[in-house]
Order: sequence, then C-alpha cells, then structure tokens
Amino acid sequence: MKEPGDMEEEMYTLIIDDLEGVISSSDKLKLEKWRSSSPARENIYQEFCQIDQMADLLSVRRKADVDRSWQRLNSKLIIRSSILKWSVTAAACVLLCVCYYLYSTDSGIITVSTSVNQQKKMVLPDGTIMDLNHNTTVEYSPEEFSKDRSISLLKGEAFFNVKHDPANVFSLNLGDVKAIDLGTAFNVSRSGDDVNIVVQSGTVEFVKQKEEGKVVLNAGMQGRYLAKEKKLADTPNVNANYKAWTDKKLVFINSPLPYVIDQLEKTYHTSLILKGGRLKNRKFTANLHYQTIDSALVIISATLHCKVEKVKDRYILSD
Repeated sequence: MKEPGDMEEEMYTLIIDDLEGVISSSDKLKLEKWRSSSPARENIYQEFCQIDQMADLLSVRRKADVDRSWQRLNSKLIIRSSILKWSVTAAACVLLCVCYYLYSTDSGIITVSTSVNQQKKMVLPDGTIMDLNHNTTVEYSPEEFSKDRSISLLKGEAFFNVKHDPANVFSLNLGDVKAIDLGTAFNVSRSGDDVNIVVQSGTVEFVKQKEEGKVVLNAGMQGRYLAKEKKLADTPNVNANYKAWTDKKLVFINSPLPYVIDQLEKTYHTSLILKGGRLKNRKFTANLHYQTIDSALVIISATLHCKVEKVKDRYILSD
C-alpha cells in the first residue's frame, strides 16, 4: 500500500503529464478522481495550470530560443519535486509550532514562540487573529488579557487583525513603546527595542511608554521607533510587500532584481544568489501569489530569461 506522500507525488507527476498532453486514459481517470476528492487538491491542480499557462505565454512573448527551452521543463521538474517537500515541511512546522506553545501554570503567562522557518496563526481570547512570523515570541496573561486586552511582542514580527471593541482597546507592548488600537489590522516587527509598524486598515496610536510622545498612524502609514534616538516617526508606507510573509502575495512594478530577491528571501525564508553582473540591472514586473518559491521562480526565469538552479538550501539565478 502506498504511503500518503507517495500518492501525492504520483498525482503531481500525473498533473504535469496531463499538461504536457501525454497522460494515459487510466491515469487521466485517476487524476480526475483525485481532483474531485477535495477542494484543496483541485486548487493544487489549478495552480499547476496557471504556472504552465504563464510559462507558455511568456515564452511566446519573448520568442525564447531553443537554448532556453530547458527552462520550462526544468521549472516543472522543480515544481514536481518541491511541492511535496513543501507539504511535508508545512506539516512538520505545524508539529514543531505546537511544541513551541508553552503555558506556565506558576506564572499564569502564556508564551507563544516560533523557530526558524516556522509560522503560526492563532486566535486570541477576544477574537483577535494573530499571525506570527519565524523567530517570533509573544506572551500574555489570560487573566489580565480578559481585562485590558494587553499582549507583548518580545521579538520578531507579527500581523494582528484586531477584534473591534470600543469599550476595551487592544494594547501591544513593544518595550519602550506600545501600540494602542480599537479594531484594525497592522503589521509590527521588533528587533531589540527598535520597532516598525505598518497599518493596513483603521488607526493605531504609537505611544512611548515612559515619557511623552505619540504618533497616530492611519491606514497606509508606517511608524518607526529607534531606541538609540528615542524617537518616534511616521511616514507613508512605500513597501507593498510588507505582509507578503503572511499570504505570499508579492507585487513588483519595474523593480530591480536585487530588490525582488530580497523580498523573496523575506517571504519564503530561503537564500537566493544572483550570479553575473548583468542580472543586477534587470527589472521585473509581476504579481506573484504562490505558496512555494519554486513556483515564483518559474515566472521570474521565464520573464527575465535567466536560469534557476538549486544547490543544497539555496537558489542561484544566472544568465
């Protein structure tokens, strides 16, 4: 009897055979049965189709020569092998994240932490939804939270979709400063006592804890606190990809490739290298929304006519 992982890998192979038009009648029936067994599996099939069509379209538009024809096949082989790995890794991360959920009965404090390449989504007692990026730690007291809706971000990055409650504001402690909110959505990162906040919707008060000083951040604004200068600042947010780590939605408009690489590394927590000076001058425009970096690299390689090679735990892009 086949293991579940082996079955999934077989289905991914059949999807590629189907897109290439070489699938047998019996395998076609097997694939259709697999697709109809759950919405998640149908979504996987549709993403394969989307990537395949995009690669075809880009090849036609760019009139790619024979020397580049390997790219489509290589890209599909990358996807074939990587999606299963991503699924297994995701399952492992869920288990590991559970191990990082700690509750101290002595102190009455709940501490939630994520490690390298782990993310976690949870719902707080008031209904607020909290996403934690990797290497992040938050803590709160259930007893105190029920009274003042206060939680602390000790390190890392988190996205909060705060439950609206005018009678009891939500408070996020961030060392020297705190964020006060009635009901909104915002992203926050903390490194030491340096803090960065980007407000997606609603309004957030960015307040110093021990002295006078605050800024009011509306939707589309960014707030920063530099501990060394003890200074609060607010500016318009210019990074459309500030929360791509939560939903894998990336937007690039005539963006330099080094910037694209930087955003991919932050979103997928992996290492990418640009090999060759000419690639640094390339510009990239696209909306990417893929769960795996391999799928995103298919579009980048086809658009910019560059090669993608995976060596151990890093990807190398070259002319």
